[in-house]
Amino acid sequence: MSRRTKIAAVLLAALAVALLLAVYQWRFAFHERGTAGGFAVESTSLISLIATPEKYEGKWIQVEGVCTFEFEGNALYLGRDDRRHRFTKNAVWASWDTLGAEPYDLPFMFKFDGRHVLVEGYFDSHSKGHLGLFSGAITNVTRIMTE
Repeated sequence: MSRRTKIAAVLLAALAVALLLAVYQWRFAFHERGTAGGFAVESTSLISLIATPEKYEGKWIQVEGVCTFEFEGNALYLGRDDRRHRFTKNAVWASWDTLGAEPYDLPFMFKFDGRHVLVEGYFDSHSKGHLGLFSGAITNVTRIMTE
């Protein structure tokens, strides 16, 4: 094998490794519109948020759940079964519009709908979403990400 062939093989292998790393990083979807305005963000569970909403009222929070986009039903559910059966008491209303997404931004929706996500936003326990069905609301969402 000539020296030129060996160099080409090494460069091709390096390119393949770089491509694999790029694909690996791309699979982690992420959308951010800035941080919570410089405010401290409190990380909590969705269970704790639903069980003790007064503790988080008016605070910037970070919480995980299953995201859904639907007409009058944008929400963050506790789990996939709750989402499938529309157990809205196991969910909080979510306002995704502060992320800069249009109401029916399909690429944005397909990236996150039905997936387990981490969300940062402002919690309002008095706002219950459409027809008061939900256990609170996350407004002014500043970050949504999933793997």
